[in-house]
Amino acid sequence: MDSTFKDSTTGVVQKGGINGVGTHTLIRDGGPSQSVSLTSSTVNLDLFVGKKVEIKGETNSVAKTGWFMDVGSIKILN
Repeated sequence: MDSTFKDSTTGVVQKGGINGVGTHTLIRDGGPSQSVSLTSSTVNLDLFVGKKVEIKGETNSVAKTGWFMDVGSIKILN
């Protein structure tokens, strides 16, 4: 297990952030309130748009969105 990144979640990557936060959004089960704003300086998130993935990264605090994550690694799920 990669212990470099303490936070992880799964969902489908979509282009565009939430309320102007992030470059992409992770759509998770449970509706819009469960979505995660994403950004990454190490992973090209465009390569994963429309795919179900597991992401690992670091959560950052931002007032405009419930969950904002800087993605460190990403894995496509079946």
